[in-house]
Amino acid sequence: MTYKITTYFLLATLTLSLSSCATTHRLGDGVIVAAKPLNEHDYSSSDRTETGAKIGGTIGAVGGGIVGGAIGLVPGFMSGSAPGLMICTIGGAVIGATIFGVTAGAVGGTVGYAADLTAQNRSQYEFKVKSDNQSQILTITQYSGAIPLNTSVRILEKNGTIFVRKN
Repeated sequence: MTYKITTYFLLATLTLSLSSCATTHRLGDGVIVAAKPLNEHDYSSSDRTETGAKIGGTIGAVGGGIVGGAIGLVPGFMSGSAPGLMICTIGGAVIGATIFGVTAGAVGGTVGYAADLTAQNRSQYEFKVKSDNQSQILTITQYSGAIPLNTSVRILEKNGTIFVRKN
C-alpha cells in the first residue's frame, strides 16, 4: 500500500514539475502605440542559448532527481531498513539529477543555439504597448513580424520573458 501511494505521489510530482516550467501566463491586453524594427547591432544573440541551457538543465535536474529517487525507492524497500531506504532514495535522486541535468542542459543549449541561428534571419521589433490595466507604456522587444499601430494584442509572459501576440 505504501509503495503504491509513494509511486503515485512521485508520478504526480514529476508531471507537475515538468509542466510548470513551460506555462505561459496572460498579463493582460494592450494596444501597440509604436513599433520600431531593430537591426543586428541593436541586440545581442545568445540569449536563447543561455536560457535554453538554464531551463533544460533545471527541468532535467528536477525530473532526474524525481525519477532517480523513485528508482532508488525499489532497492530501498527491498533492504527493509529505514537507513537503506533513505540512502538508496537520496543516492538515486542525486545520480538522476546529475545525469539528466547535464544531458538536458546540453540539449537545451543546443536547441537554444539553433534558435539563435534561425532568429538571426528573422526581424526583431521593439514595441511600445499601452496596457489596459496599467497606466504606463511597456517596451517589449521580440522576434516577430511587423504589428501595425493601434492593433490589440495580448501581453504574455513565459519563463520570465514578456512578449505580445495579436488577439
